[in-house]
Amino acid sequence: MKGTAGKAYFCPRCHSPAVSFTQLEGVSDSPASCSACHWRGGKKDLVVTAYQHDMGSEDEVLTRFVRDFRNLMGQPAIALPIAQWLNKWGFLPNDPSQQHKVLARYITAVAKGAITAVLQTREELEKDRVNVS
Repeated sequence: MKGTAGKAYFCPRCHSPAVSFTQLEGVSDSPASCSACHWRGGKKDLVVTAYQHDMGSEDEVLTRFVRDFRNLMGQPAIALPIAQWLNKWGFLPNDPSQQHKVLARYITAVAKGAITAVLQTREELEKDRVNVS
């Protein structure tokens, strides 16, 4: 399979991907830690798995993730009730020529908040998984 090469890093104790370490290439002896089980060690101690994917760089993957969710939030079945709710409570301007622009900003803000909540929840679920094991 052609594509972008990547590496996934996992905690050697609990196998969680919720690890932190320096992203600088060539630095293998930097400190590393796991937010799921609180393991601490070095980057060289992490379990590393190489993989290939066709979604581009890490920035492209993140951009696609955010764009997909923002597009979901912009669908009429979702955006229209949000627009009605915002309008009811006075958050949209009375000028119809400005409503779409302002609504787009609100939808973007809602999407950012939701994505942040999804990622935080995933991290919490990973911690729960490790603590139950």
